[in-house]
Amino acid sequence: MISTIDNISCRTKTIDSIKKKWNKNLGKKRAIKKVLNDIVGIRIVTDNNVDNIIAYIKEIATSKNYKIESIDFRETPKSKDDGYRGVHIYFMNNPKSFRIEIQIWSRIDAILNFYTHQNIYKTNGNISYALSLREWIDKLPQSQGLKFENYIWEIINNPSKYREKLAEILIKNIEDDESLEMTLLNHYIHVANLDIQS
Repeated sequence: MISTIDNISCRTKTIDSIKKKWNKNLGKKRAIKKVLNDIVGIRIVTDNNVDNIIAYIKEIATSKNYKIESIDFRETPKSKDDGYRGVHIYFMNNPKSFRIEIQIWSRIDAILNFYTHQNIYKTNGNISYALSLREWIDKLPQSQGLKFENYIWEIINNPSKYREKLAEILIKNIEDDESLEMTLLNHYIHVANLDIQS
């Protein structure tokens, strides 16, 4: 059985992005289809089991005789680990064609990847902060009833559900000079009924 899919989106690289990637690879003797391996991309965000979706996509690709390759950044992060996680599947219908990239993310992957792309890479490029944010979230205590990533996903997609209590905690944390991360953590502790002292 396939997992629930929260979101599927498609994108094409902008001309500026293609030029940057092209210039970055000048003189490296890489095949053009390897350099421009993600001009067309599909992104899937799932609520629970990324592996089910991977298996389903591979099954479809095999039945259509597409050649596929996959990179699992959950098991093997980038050489300069910036906290990025997810699975990329590339497929093509013949050896001379350009590949199509499918990125598969869990909810927490999506939340962190969108946040770090917008607020870190487009501002100061501090990848050590992106990695430490990933490590911070990975170490958070989890409620059996409400996982942290599902809580954040709910806030993003259904903010009115938590508006009153979150506003109350936000005001208190501003008065106490607490960070946004601590505001979210305090609210999560409240919503998930976790007994946490520190």
